[in-house]
Amino acid sequence: MPDLMTVGEVQRVLQTLLSEAVPVRDLVTILETLGDKAKLTKDVPILAEYCRQALSRAICGRFVDEEGALRAITLDPEVDREVAESVARTDDGTAVTMDPARASALIDTLKEQADHVQAMGIVPVLLCSGASRRHVKALTAHAIPTLTVLSYHEILPSVRVEPVGLAALV
Repeated sequence: MPDLMTVGEVQRVLQTLLSEAVPVRDLVTILETLGDKAKLTKDVPILAEYCRQALSRAICGRFVDEEGALRAITLDPEVDREVAESVARTDDGTAVTMDPARASALIDTLKEQADHVQAMGIVPVLLCSGASRRHVKALTAHAIPTLTVLSYHEILPSVRVEPVGLAALV
């Protein structure tokens, strides 16, 4: 029975999803995903990421325009890799150990991009890799609460991505 999840673990996954405004109405998909992936890990944030991928239609659909396009800021691949490589295990899970000056510069750049996109009448959405998504979201949650951070895994194949900005560091 080691593959079973407790009610508390399921609740924490749902709370994690809700904290980022991910719709949890499709409990069948969420529970099926948890049933499949609990064999691989008990790490709640990772399980929530698996659920996000399974719920990609509901997540991505909220940001796609009537022409099937997702207009989004993209994270520079070098910066994306830097964030992903700076993740370290801690007693509480994981943390980004990126140089504080670089992290601050990234937040400033993302804030500028988000403000620019919002001024164009577009909901600020940032696209990055699955390896860095939750860590970028954690970095920006307080400074840029209006920024939605999606991974490429959450984008449906039928959706056309239109970059409206690039978040890069020098």
